Amino acid sequence: MFTRFVCLLVAGAILFGASAITSSIAAGDESKPALVANSICPVSGKPVAGKPEAPTFFSDFRGWRIGFMCPVCKGQFDAADDAQKLAYLNRALKSVGKPPAT
Repeated sequence: MFTRFVCLLVAGAILFGASAITSSIAAGDESKPALVANSICPVSGKPVAGKPEAPTFFSDFRGWRIGFMCPVCKGQFDAADDAQKLAYLNRALKSVGKPPAT
């Protein structure tokens, strides 16, 4: 019984993901966020996990991709309100010498 539930849950996740991808392609949404390529986590101030151009943990916000040190930092960013997210984004942009976002 438990195995069937898990299989149904996985199948639902796969179908939902495929549906979202298909609808994005159908809508012509092929744009990707600009890569901040920050090497310092804007939450912890420590190095980003993975390569700056391909961080292990990241979130997209206002067209920018922001890398993080760990899933806890990413979670803290994701739970923040837009004003705090903007502050984190500007820390990331500052770390690579880019002007702040508005």
